Amino acid sequence: MDFTHKTPLSYLCAQTVLNYVDFSLRTTLSKKCPGFVKLHKFTPARIQRLSLDKKRIEVDHAIYRVTVIRIRQEGEPSEYVKGMNSKGGWECDLDKYGFAEGERISSVEDLEKSLARAEIQLDKDLSAANPNSAEAIKKTFHRKHGDTPDKIEALKLKAKKLPSAGDFRSDALRVLFKVDRFSVDDFYDLLEYLKKGNCPTGKHISINNRDRIFFALSSIPNSVRGTFPGNESPIQCYTVRHGKPDKEINCFFVKKGWITELHVKIHPRGFATEY
Repeated sequence: MDFTHKTPLSYLCAQTVLNYVDFSLRTTLSKKCPGFVKLHKFTPARIQRLSLDKKRIEVDHAIYRVTVIRIRQEGEPSEYVKGMNSKGGWECDLDKYGFAEGERISSVEDLEKSLARAEIQLDKDLSAANPNSAEAIKKTFHRKHGDTPDKIEALKLKAKKLPSAGDFRSDALRVLFKVDRFSVDDFYDLLEYLKKGNCPTGKHISINNRDRIFFALSSIPNSVRGTFPGNESPIQCYTVRHGKPDKEINCFFVKKGWITELHVKIHPRGFATEY
């Protein structure tokens, strides 16, 4: 016997059911279904924990952060900017030249001298280092001085009152979900939403599945195994085509101590290379 209920719920029934639906799920549904927005807006939500901050909102097990990503209007961004964007961007406001509010800015001459000294020291350290430690020395250099060339370029443009080379977007929203259960169907629904939704490049969703084991990403239909640059080493991912030709969706795991998180992020097309 088929017990499938195919008759839509009435408005009053849907409102009653909605009272017991998790707030983060309600929010997701309202984004997918425009007709659901009004019902979601006027139905009281059962929230156990609410924390508000200037750049962070925590509702029960869901954490929402507003970040800024940097996209060059022409050409490729620097490795430093790529690395910061891959982490979710900057958690502070940036001016049109990429400087944070209240940031102490040196002169172009001071920055160029500092970078030149650091590069000379890097060459000396690499010439005296063994192959095993050379990579660690390079990473230390890029961590300390990776943003210097961007700052020099920005200061030169600012001094000449020329437009910035970058587009600093504050509409990139990074979301962390801590869920009790996350099924394969939930994941496929999320991918379909990201494919069709008008989500900006840099949209980043991470999911903590309460210490449960995730499914294999190789099971994603029509996905391609690849890698993209990470902070310390290339990150293995599975790439899915986005609905728009200039974007791609990369799915990957990040291990934090004993916990493994599933991350889904929208990158520019070609960001990941086939493995």
